[in-house]
Amino acid sequence: MAAWWQRQEGMVTVLVGLAVTAILGLGAIALDAGQLYLARGRLQDVADSAALAGAALLPEDPDGAVTMALEYAALNGVPEGQAEVGVEEGGDVVRVTVRSHVGPSFASALGLGGRDLEVSSRGRVASLSRLEGAQPLGVELSGYEYGALYTLKLEAGGDGEGPEQGNFHALALGGRGASNYRDNLAYGYEGCLGLGDQVWTEPGDMRGPTYQGLRDRIDADPDATYLTVEPGSPRLLLVPIVNTFDVEGRKAATIVGFAAFFLEAVSGGASVDVQGRFLHLVVDGPSEDFPVAPDCGLRVVKIVS
Repeated sequence: MAAWWQRQEGMVTVLVGLAVTAILGLGAIALDAGQLYLARGRLQDVADSAALAGAALLPEDPDGAVTMALEYAALNGVPEGQAEVGVEEGGDVVRVTVRSHVGPSFASALGLGGRDLEVSSRGRVASLSRLEGAQPLGVELSGYEYGALYTLKLEAGGDGEGPEQGNFHALALGGRGASNYRDNLAYGYEGCLGLGDQVWTEPGDMRGPTYQGLRDRIDADPDATYLTVEPGSPRLLLVPIVNTFDVEGRKAATIVGFAAFFLEAVSGGASVDVQGRFLHLVVDGPSEDFPVAPDCGLRVVKIVS
């Protein structure tokens, strides 16, 4: 009888040992699966950030877009040779593919190897179709050149000498009157403007509020230049582009795009003259599919499928 019990106890020990081994093996596999999931997520984040960084330089600089995306991937731990970047036909999309090998941590004891991961991302640039926080300065549609210095006048005119000449009007965004205009100039219009919207001109004498408001913006970031200006600087003027200002009094104009100018200088007098440089600038934009919009300098980059 004792021998029989000893044999039974031996069998139980073996079974328990096998069960423990199986449980530990399943646990190791589950832990490694979780590690693999997290690693894939981190790799996808790297690919997305690289694609967005590269797309911000399109369409003017496709070579620079590729270089920028590769640099972002390297800064986020992707070794040389494990990232591929290209600009797709059409010139507005950067495609990034990154690879990585994830070795097993726990399941290696079971003789299981690691996994090779590969993820891709596509970043696209497009013209901005909606803008929040616009300054209440409508600018006429014109063939602006990147980095060029323009003199924009609150009243149309100009002697044609020096910087390029242009025209802008004060806008009544979300209300009328000098007080509303001053607030919008200082803090940006709280509402959202979109392509095709009609905006009303503000016919009152806005020379004083315009000069003082823009002077305050310059004084708030006096050392900035158009090459070094940081996002969010008060010297960045984000404005609607309108089809025409061939209007008198309080009239409506139609928004056809959005632009950014770096505020170089402002002077007062019979007309307020604003010297600004036209910029290509990437900002936060709408999350829906990209609409067809003219390129007026303000752009958005998004991850697309």
